[in-house]
Amino acid sequence: MWVVTDDLRVRSLPEVSDRSVKYEPLLWKDALAWVYEGPVQGSGYDWYRIQPMGEVDLQYHPYPPPQGWVAAASKDGEPWIVDWGGCPMAPLDTVSTFDWPPQGLMGLSCNKGRTIEFVAMASRWEATCDESDWRVLIEPAWFRWCGDRYVLDAEGGFPQWERAPLYFTLAPEAEVDASPGIETGEWIRVRVTGHYDDPRAQSCKLVERDGNASGGPTDEDIVLACRSQFVVTSISD
Repeated sequence: MWVVTDDLRVRSLPEVSDRSVKYEPLLWKDALAWVYEGPVQGSGYDWYRIQPMGEVDLQYHPYPPPQGWVAAASKDGEPWIVDWGGCPMAPLDTVSTFDWPPQGLMGLSCNKGRTIEFVAMASRWEATCDESDWRVLIEPAWFRWCGDRYVLDAEGGFPQWERAPLYFTLAPEAEVDASPGIETGEWIRVRVTGHYDDPRAQSCKLVERDGNASGGPTDEDIVLACRSQFVVTSISD
């Protein structure tokens, strides 16, 4: 979803009332957001529940407001949000400077329900995460963010510091004819088949979790983190 007006309000409920808390800050024009559900009618508007996305440079815009509801248009029909038309042609086109927009959410939004096959260069990276990162506690464990991870990039375009590679996770049943030959720091040409929104993502949860502390991930956040991973079901040289 793409915001096409200035100062769009995010609310706690899909209605204009004292019960519906006004979140701060207001969303800016050209902001992006992930849509969880909608439309829902209330107070004469069509509402969508969204997760606003921040920006790389906070000098331009502050941290976005929390997850909540936005009206899609004015009562006169002037649109305030529209579908984002920036879908890449292929998964590797989601690779961008500073991983913005977030490649996982962009890949999920543009490729949900599709099986994708393409040729790329593959390697292994040792992904290190802060122990406070909740993604290291995800179950099923093969969805976890950290550890020995595979990465993909376009042929002839190996990841550099200014590029974000396409991380992927291997499905437990994946055919891995080429993966034994993929070594950390070395690159081989492979053909991969995979998808976003793996059905098993719906079972994702955190182990040893002490409830939803304020500011922590919700159950929906955890499932979305798994849904937005690119899951490879076949890789071969």
